[in-house]
Amino acid sequence: MLQNRFLSSLLVASLFSTVASAQKLTVTPSGVVKAGDTVTISYSNANKAKTDVTVLVMGGFPTVTVIEVRMTLDENGNGTGTWVVDGTWRGATFSAPDASDVTILIQ
Repeated sequence: MLQNRFLSSLLVASLFSTVASAQKLTVTPSGVVKAGDTVTISYSNANKAKTDVTVLVMGGFPTVTVIEVRMTLDENGNGTGTWVVDGTWRGATFSAPDASDVTILIQ
């Protein structure tokens, strides 16, 4: 009985980790970028294949500006978009559905 509970717990944990890792947001180049650079935003989520997705780019101080980057995901749930780095910002945070946010610094 205890072994069955343990195995059930492992199965549930495995399913949650698979779902959590199925969505991915990356920004290239990462780390520090310069004003005027173009960054590539890549997003993957198999559950949203063949749909339009909006990635939010947030930055600026003291007033935060939010820019929407729209992309259409392919049949595998992968899509890319670009954003030109705003020279008045010191950092930018990228946010997409069900994925961890990504933050870059701007010189």
